Amino acid sequence: RWLLLATLVAGARPLAPPRIAPPTLGVDYGLRRVGVCVGVGFASRPLEVIEHDEDIDAVVARLLQIARRERIASIVVGLPLEKDGAEGLQCAATRRFADALAAAAPATPLVLWDERFSSREAEALLAH
Repeated sequence: RWLLLATLVAGARPLAPPRIAPPTLGVDYGLRRVGVCVGVGFASRPLEVIEHDEDIDAVVARLLQIARRERIASIVVGLPLEKDGAEGLQCAATRRFADALAAAAPATPLVLWDERFSSREAEALLAH
């Protein structure tokens, strides 16, 4: 408060408030469960786990509800590539799911994110 007042008195422009990145919906698709979190910048918070029986439409409908509630600007879906970069059965299912989600939310950018080493990277960060 005093810094702002001193800045104004000296004739300089006040500092702009920090910009906060728009929220991103993080989705970890599985054949029985879908993990959902919301991230802003580098911080994220878990929201829920959606249980399902391979009913993609029901999962998409629930994610759209969450996206509206959280005012989501973009969606990131984890792509479970094999260690060598090959695409297995889970990867194919995830791509089908991501296609359905993208079609249901055409105005929201959707990105598939290579998640091969994300657990190892998180563990390394937590160890330090």
